[in-house]
Amino acid sequence: MKLVSYIIVAAVLIAVCGCRSAEAEKKEIYPVIAPLDRKSADELRQRAEVFAQAMARSFRTGDFSFWRAALEKEGPPGRPLVVDEKKFLQMYSRLKKDWGTLTSCTYLGELDQTLLRDFLWKCTFEFRKSSGEVCRIEELFVVRCTVLRGKAMFTNFGFRFFNGPEYRKRVIEHKKAEEKEK
Repeated sequence: MKLVSYIIVAAVLIAVCGCRSAEAEKKEIYPVIAPLDRKSADELRQRAEVFAQAMARSFRTGDFSFWRAALEKEGPPGRPLVVDEKKFLQMYSRLKKDWGTLTSCTYLGELDQTLLRDFLWKCTFEFRKSSGEVCRIEELFVVRCTVLRGKAMFTNFGFRFFNGPEYRKRVIEHKKAEEKEK
């Protein structure tokens, strides 16, 4: 009976020590957030490029399917999409009304934040004044990335607007004032 008790105690100790050791090893190997090495940064840059171009194509055409595929690929498995079709259509309408049509999305570069990396695109929106003249407004689209528990991933993305929705009206007024001066 004593021998069985000792065996049970030894087995429990081995199991408990083994579990703690494995957890400690995981924490040492994969910190929660880690700086991006060049390989991870290059991989994320390529993935972010595909993502940004899919977003741009959807906003140029009004067809969510392009961005949906990219969102599904980059989003956490089993979780709802960060942007669904209803939200996309609302964004599309607002952008079209306040900024115009997205005509181009050009890679600008990256910002190294040590634990995070921001990949930046210049998005050009165009609209026509009543006279037919084309006006442009440029804004940024950012994809923020990191290495989380050993996996390179997106943490955030979106437009970074420098101009409010009323800016379009100011652009038109400025152009009218320029025409009067001539």
